[in-house]
Amino acid sequence: MEATVAHHSGAQPRARPSEGLVLGHHYNSAAVVTDRTPPPDTHPVTEYVPSARPGHRAPHSALDQNKSVLNHVGDGFLLISGTAARHNLTYLRATRMPITVYVTADPDLLVLHGIDDHGVVLMRLDGHVFWRALNL
Repeated sequence: MEATVAHHSGAQPRARPSEGLVLGHHYNSAAVVTDRTPPPDTHPVTEYVPSARPGHRAPHSALDQNKSVLNHVGDGFLLISGTAARHNLTYLRATRMPITVYVTADPDLLVLHGIDDHGVVLMRLDGHVFWRALNL
């Protein structure tokens, strides 16, 4: 009810008390390739800070036609690339891996994913970041 009222009034709904636990879950394992960056310094249960650090759930962002990053994964991997890194991605054409490559110059999208124009972020089918290269 509170979220509905906030939606109709234009106000932001209050975050649930377990926002960090629900959205901020992350892990270190062989299922991800670390980039050795530290996780966000937040309370693991109550606070959520979007992070594209490997092992974290990919941050929500609209790519095209207001379609979320998370809507682009599921049928295959999603790779977000800065425009300068796109020239290094030609090897992907030779693989049979189901992957969508999204090249962007949008500075807000690049910053949200912790990369610049030379970086890439690879997301798994479950919406978690598998690999991030800051300079490809």
